[in-house]
Amino acid sequence: MNSGNDIRTSRYQPLRWWYRFCLLNFAVVAALGLLLRLHYFYPIPGTGYKYLLDAHSHFAFYGWVTECIYVFVADYISKISPHSIPFYKYLLIFNCLASYGMLFSFFAGGYYWLSIIFSSVALLCSITYCIRLILDTRGLPFPAIRWLRAGALFAVLSSAGIFGIAYTVRVSGWEDYFRASTYFYLHYQYNGMFLFSCVGLLLHLFPAATLSARPYHRWNFYSLAFGCFFGYGLSILWMDVGEFSRKFFTAISFFQLFGAAMLSGWVWRHRYELPMHLRNVFFGIFGLAFLLKFILQMVSSLEIFQPFIFGDRSAVVAYLHLVLLMGVSVFFLWRLSAVLFGTKKPHSIGVLVFAIILNQLLLFSDSFGHYYSFTLPGLRFALLFVSVLIFSAASVSFFNGRRP
Repeated sequence: MNSGNDIRTSRYQPLRWWYRFCLLNFAVVAALGLLLRLHYFYPIPGTGYKYLLDAHSHFAFYGWVTECIYVFVADYISKISPHSIPFYKYLLIFNCLASYGMLFSFFAGGYYWLSIIFSSVALLCSITYCIRLILDTRGLPFPAIRWLRAGALFAVLSSAGIFGIAYTVRVSGWEDYFRASTYFYLHYQYNGMFLFSCVGLLLHLFPAATLSARPYHRWNFYSLAFGCFFGYGLSILWMDVGEFSRKFFTAISFFQLFGAAMLSGWVWRHRYELPMHLRNVFFGIFGLAFLLKFILQMVSSLEIFQPFIFGDRSAVVAYLHLVLLMGVSVFFLWRLSAVLFGTKKPHSIGVLVFAIILNQLLLFSDSFGHYYSFTLPGLRFALLFVSVLIFSAASVSFFNGRRP
């Protein structure tokens, strides 16, 4: 049995509806992002920016990225354990209900009892997913499984941050603990669940013989997993963590960058072993964002840059969008377009990816402007235009994906 490189582009596969639904969810995320940009010019009556931001971020995490992970893992597991498909379909349904529940409840009132209930349902889904994935893949030697399992375990670990946020958000004087809890959750979602799952779903596209011939893949995995586990410390360097801890976390950032560079180099050397329709610019964009993320993470560990990186919102926003939008989202758009459209991708997909890259360039420009104390003229209008472009292209792509 191979590692799962026979990606199916048939328009009649059992999970096709869920692939289309993922595109719909991305369009919803894009719509929320557009509302956030519009809020800067025309505040929406009766809606706080913070509530809208919470709805946007939680739905992006669970309704978009996590739903994509579940559906692609379900497709992968169906080739190994076909009897597990009903479980993953129920998992997709419950995660979808929790995601839309969080969308409306956070939009209505931020963190309160109803939004916490839906967040708890999403958390239970991730715990159940982790347990079932381990059971369905036990004893299997494929390298991709190791990465998928690690991603699921990191998702469970991130739940500690959710409980920390829920507790500290209503306690006055605990702002630093609230911020630390938020970064804990974000770190193990972004750098754990999302990135490790993407790498696992990427590796299973390569022939099993190629992966088994790689002598250092275990070391590469453990170096990045070890770095991710301790890498949370890089997110709290704005706190007084002590000189020894600061140096340790700086060393971790270099260690992770070395592991990421090794992995990127191996994937690039073997890119011609991917199916022809997957060797395109989308693949290169994700790889660039993946490597750039670790470079910026290493830069953030240097003390000279920390006052700006941790004290400037534009730098944080640019970094988060690099990982979630230009990295993880482009990866799943790449995979979704391959499944839904094959080699005949609609122009809207290309426009969508172009707009995502433009959005990232504008965010980086905004960050550099803050660092060098200048303001780019018309930047807010440019970002608003890009948001309109992303939403429009995402919507058109969804309707194109509905075609039989």
